[in-house]
Amino acid sequence: MATTLKDVARQAGVSHTTCSAALRGLPNVSPRTRKKVLAAAQALHYNTNLSARMLRSNHSGLISFVVPDLSPTYYSMLSVELAREATSAGMQLVVQQSQHSASEENSIIGSALSSLADGFFVAPVAHYTDEDLSMLIGDKPAVILGDFTQTTRYDRVKSPNSEGVNSAIQHLRQQGCTSIGIVGGMTDDKEADIPEGSSVLTLQGLRMHAAMDALADLYHENRESIVNERLIDVGWNSDEGIRAANLFMEAGMPYDGLFCLDDEIALGMLHGLHEAGVRVPEQVKIIGFNGIRHSAISTPTLSTVEVDLPGMASAVVSLLRRRIEHPDVETLPQKVTVGTILRARESTAAGNV
Repeated sequence: MATTLKDVARQAGVSHTTCSAALRGLPNVSPRTRKKVLAAAQALHYNTNLSARMLRSNHSGLISFVVPDLSPTYYSMLSVELAREATSAGMQLVVQQSQHSASEENSIIGSALSSLADGFFVAPVAHYTDEDLSMLIGDKPAVILGDFTQTTRYDRVKSPNSEGVNSAIQHLRQQGCTSIGIVGGMTDDKEADIPEGSSVLTLQGLRMHAAMDALADLYHENRESIVNERLIDVGWNSDEGIRAANLFMEAGMPYDGLFCLDDEIALGMLHGLHEAGVRVPEQVKIIGFNGIRHSAISTPTLSTVEVDLPGMASAVVSLLRRRIEHPDVETLPQKVTVGTILRARESTAAGNV
């Protein structure tokens, strides 16, 4: 009788999940535990065979996560959570980066490696219709991350951008800010495939529009005025955040509160302002969005709207697993919005501005 993963786990004295994670080389297993599991697998002559597995079950156990870029901490943290959830569900996550290119994204989804996958998670760069995705993926299930595609046939999981942006703006107001600016541009995509005349927006666009609407309501100004008077237009990374700090100072520091569309931008701003001797939060208060781990250890610590990434990963894996395990059950497409929580920290602390 062939040795099973359960046999190896029992021999090593670990759980089935830990055993699977150790054999797959996932980072959430200690070197000591990994060594113990590998020794047990060797002693029992255990060998994972993907081809044999597919022949037996018609499933590879692989799921593909197609992501624009792992450089942003947000996506790397999400990948870790997805890998953890996938492992707990007995599946293995393969992460592939499109580098913000719609053509590369199409190529990845249609690649030989992706053809082995039982299903897909896609944080899309291209703005797919149902027909576009169906041609690329075939009849395999997929879950779309975000709310900026034209698909209605596929399950979607997203963060509440408008609600999160409004809570950030209101927090700045409650902390005494009387003039609030936005930091971050409309899009950071290199090759975003946005149909001509389409109202579909990227993640950057969704947050930007939500911020413009919030400030337009607050100051009774139109969007054009908000863009011209209250926007520091930069890309979505820490280097651009440093550049935003310089632009802010060159403009005479016209705002006492800044909402950054992303934590990476906000952390760059904190660094740039600190280097120039500008005091946060005394001279300007800053809040970000996403809740990446570095926001809790910056100087000063960064206030942020934290997205429930574990909840997002759980919802995504659960939706995809249901589609994989019950392909003949007709289920209406699901749209799940995960929660956020405002983490008020030192960068928006009350006091004289």
